[in-house]
Amino acid sequence: MKESLSNPAPRVGRGRLAPPGGRAPELGAVAPKLTKLFATKIVTPKPPATDAATLQRDRLLSALLAAQSPSSVTAAADALFAAGYVLPEEQEHQLQMLAHADEACVMSAIGALAALLGREPARRRPLLEQRLQHVEDTAEDPATRAAAAALRRSLH
Repeated sequence: MKESLSNPAPRVGRGRLAPPGGRAPELGAVAPKLTKLFATKIVTPKPPATDAATLQRDRLLSALLAAQSPSSVTAAADALFAAGYVLPEEQEHQLQMLAHADEACVMSAIGALAALLGREPARRRPLLEQRLQHVEDTAEDPATRAAAAALRRSLH
């Protein structure tokens, strides 16, 4: 045992033993280059929409999603409708419409959300429940209050 400790083989790199010649092999000689194994694939992103109408619609929808207060939601939605655009059938947009001042818009959003939630799970469930509870408590029309309560119960 003493003989193997007195004349240890020289080490190179991370604990690897050197070959008999004393030099470590070059990495390129041992492992093939990965660039030769896989063909490169160039993916080009879809160009942004340059149509003025599409840009305006996207801007108005972004303003609706960024709205924080019921008055700003109402203003953003009314600007979208005044420009002749339709609200997309997506949860985020319909959720914002629950804060609209016009109860007809709120009823429309409740109907759209009921259809959407029948197909997919709620994305922002706590906020949805909060907004539905607010509609339930503050709506003037009993049909709006009942629709909000029914949708809120269906979430559980």
